[in-house]
Amino acid sequence: MAEHAICWPLGTQAEAEAPQLCQRRRDAWTLGGNVPPTFAERDARLWSAGRERFEVDARTGLRLSGECARPHDVRSTEIARWPALASPWLPARERAASRLPPLSPDCQPDGRDAVEELRIEGLNDLATLARAPGSEHGVRLQLRALGTDARVQWLLDGRWIAETRGAQAFQQDFTETGTHQLTALADSGAWTRVRFNVLR
Repeated sequence: MAEHAICWPLGTQAEAEAPQLCQRRRDAWTLGGNVPPTFAERDARLWSAGRERFEVDARTGLRLSGECARPHDVRSTEIARWPALASPWLPARERAASRLPPLSPDCQPDGRDAVEELRIEGLNDLATLARAPGSEHGVRLQLRALGTDARVQWLLDGRWIAETRGAQAFQQDFTETGTHQLTALADSGAWTRVRFNVLR
């Protein structure tokens, strides 16, 4: 058994990582020298190790894609991402350190923004809902999307119902009984969906 400084959000040994990947350092006891990394994002459609490597313009810090119209002084860098469900408890500085820098305006879109893992807070997948006895309105929920600072479009059964930005919350009444799907689509390309049933 040995004590090691652990690097968060990756969950790896701090001395093995670049400084920008260690947003927090915590001491931990390990067995046999094993330091398990942070678990993959729960219910993620694609597994991710939590680190993103990319190239930036060394002067502006803007992200570069494979196709850019102007020449750039290229520098390779990487960031470590926190799980989306942790975002409400993170200070703005750590949320910013986990975001990809904006794409240089002369570069073609690279699809990297879609790596964001979006989560819906306020409604669990496969939930069964019922309005309170004597209530004059349907099931009323407060909902928000976690894991992005972008604009988010909300669809109920494929129909648009709301627009929010980042973790901004909105309130929605669900009056129609039956099975429904709620989808959150971020401008970055990230999306998620939950299915639920309204009894009354």
